[in-house]
Amino acid sequence: MNPRSEIQYLLERARRRRLGFLVLDHAALAFSLSMAVLALLLVVGTQVLDWYWPVGVFGVALLLGVWRTVGRMPGEYRVLQQVDARLRFNDALSTAYYYEKLARPGAGNPEFREAQRNVAERLARGADPRRAEPFELPRSAYIAVFALL
Repeated sequence: MNPRSEIQYLLERARRRRLGFLVLDHAALAFSLSMAVLALLLVVGTQVLDWYWPVGVFGVALLLGVWRTVGRMPGEYRVLQQVDARLRFNDALSTAYYYEKLARPGAGNPEFREAQRNVAERLARGADPRRAEPFELPRSAYIAVFALL
């Protein structure tokens, strides 16, 4: 795909939105878990106000959240498949991406590939990234709010 590709632009926006959702989701989950561990330590009778307990618990929770975020981030092709499904593009974006980036050179009819890319570029130009990758408040955020109470 050329540097100014509409497909690439839509892909970058969708991946950025997905990453934001995953970061919020896993940060809220890590916060909730660390609050639960601190509450458990308090019940057990540990000196939870010593500096190393909160730092250690939140550090481990942060590492767990980063690890889960990186592991759950889908690849570019998968993101485009999901965008195609949400926007009902009948696999136009992901097919164009496949032929451009993943297929062996010369695979498929060159005229078909070019026509497919043109259709996908036109669809991507008119696509709304907010509809392509909607941002919803994750369930773990509700748990984190409950942990604060």
